[in-house]
Amino acid sequence: VKLTRRPGESLEQLAARRKGLYLALRERKILTQVHYIPVPMQPYYRDRVCARSCDACGARAYYSACLSLPLFPK
Repeated sequence: VKLTRRPGESLEQLAARRKGLYLALRERKILTQVHYIPVPMQPYYRDRVCARSCDACGARAYYSACLSLPLFPK
């Protein structure tokens, strides 16, 4: 699932909406997770490479907006 960023919405606000969706789904026993943390946000790269490189490629925006849904037959 990927939320659509609203005009003028910051990445922090988008991430907060994602958390709200996560909690609402969790109440319904649908357990989601956040996967695919962008490489520039991984500790090794974050400490060695400018964090802005993550913003430039759109990875941070995608990361702020997505949840992985469970995929199994039940």
